[in-house]
Amino acid sequence: MSARLSARQSLEAETENAGTGGTGKRRDVKRIGFRWDICVKIDTMSRDSDIAIPPAGPAPACTNEGRTLSTDGVRRYLDGLSCELVIRDSLDSTNDEARRMIVAGRLDGAIPYGTVIMADEQTAGYGRMGRSFASPAADSIYVSFILKPIAKATSTPLITVMAAVAVCETIETMADGEPRIKWVNDIYMGGRKVCGILAEAVSVAGSGLCVVLGIGVNINVPPRAFPEGIRETAGSVRIAPQLRCRFAADLIKRVACGYDSLALGVSPVSDYRRRSFIIGSEVIVVKSGGGEASAVAEEIADDGSLLVRYADGRHEALNSGEVRVRLG
Repeated sequence: MSARLSARQSLEAETENAGTGGTGKRRDVKRIGFRWDICVKIDTMSRDSDIAIPPAGPAPACTNEGRTLSTDGVRRYLDGLSCELVIRDSLDSTNDEARRMIVAGRLDGAIPYGTVIMADEQTAGYGRMGRSFASPAADSIYVSFILKPIAKATSTPLITVMAAVAVCETIETMADGEPRIKWVNDIYMGGRKVCGILAEAVSVAGSGLCVVLGIGVNINVPPRAFPEGIRETAGSVRIAPQLRCRFAADLIKRVACGYDSLALGVSPVSDYRRRSFIIGSEVIVVKSGGGEASAVAEEIADDGSLLVRYADGRHEALNSGEVRVRLG
C-alpha cells in the first residue's frame, strides 16, 4: 500500500486506542458530520491489487434505476455513511443552495454540517473568480458539501487538494481513462476539462465559518450540450448510465474519508502531486489583479501551493490566482 494509506492506518490504530476520550480525535471526526469507519473501509483497499469499493447492494436491474439521482438510489451505495442527502432536479447552484441551508440552519439554531446537496442540472453554476460553470443536464454529478472548518488551520487550504484526489480516485474506479489535475482545482482527461472544484468559506454570525465544497463532474455530456465558447476545451467522463448513483456515492464516500483524514492531520498532497500534469511545464501565471507572467511550474508544496520559477530566476509560491498551460 502507499505511504498515505499506511499513515492513515496508523491514525486508525491511534483513534481506536483513544476511544472517545484521551486525544478526543474520534469525537472531532464525528462532529463534522461524517463517520471514521467508512474511511477505514476505503483505506484498507489497495488500487495496486485491483480491489474496488464493493457496492452496498446488487447492481441496478435497469438503466433508469441507477441513472436517476434519488436519495434511496445514492444511499444504497453509501455503505452506511451517515450524512443528510438533498437531491433536486434543478438548482441555480448547489453551492448557493448550501449557503441558503446554512442561513436557515443558523436561524433554527443548528448548522447542517455533513449535508450533501446534489442537482441534475445547475442553471447558474459558477467556479473560481465568479466564472460561469456550464452545468447541462445529462448524467453529470453536481454536488456540494456543508463542512465544519478543520481546527488545524494549516489543513483548511488543502480541502480543494483533497477533493481533487477524491474525484480522480472515483473516476479511476468507475470509468476508463486517466484523470489528471491542473493546479489548483481542475480535472482533465484527454486534454479536456471534465471537472471543476470550488471551496468557499461562509461566515455565519455567532458561529464562525462554514466551508462549502462544490464539485461538478461532467458525465456523458454530448459536446453540443456545452456552450459554443468551451466546446473545444470541455470534456466528459464516460460511464455506463446505470452507474451514476454508484459514482455519486463513491465520490461522497471519498470526500468524507478525505475530510475526516484532514481533520486527523493526514495530507493528500502526495497523491495530488502524482496526478498533476503541470509540473515541469511552462505556464502563464494569472495574478488575482489581472497581470500575467511566464514561468515554469516546479513543484506542489506541502501546503498545496504551486512553486513557480519566472524567466528572471525569481521563485514564488502561488496560493491564489491561476495558471494556464498549453495542452496537447
